[in-house]
Amino acid sequence: MRRQKALKTIQNCVANDNYEVTEHFIDEMKEDAFFFVDIENAILENPRISDRGCDDKGNPKFEIQGKSTNGRSIGIICSVKQNNVGLLITIYEAE
Repeated sequence: MRRQKALKTIQNCVANDNYEVTEHFIDEMKEDAFFFVDIENAILENPRISDRGCDDKGNPKFEIQGKSTNGRSIGIICSVKQNNVGLLITIYEAE
């Protein structure tokens, strides 16, 4: 899957609440004090995307970098499952 197509797919998934999150994602989100509104902002508002190979199921995996609602830099590792559902794998505060 090409990066820009993947970005549009992930953005559509997030905008339409058609995504899943891993338990690890939730743990990291809490640890870094991010909220779902921050994740949505980072993915929907002028993000950058880069390829990160495939996840453990063979689905294309990507890193999205964007900003939280208060301007903190966020990195999100995600993939698009075979059924076009977004999967948010992990999150971190980017430098």
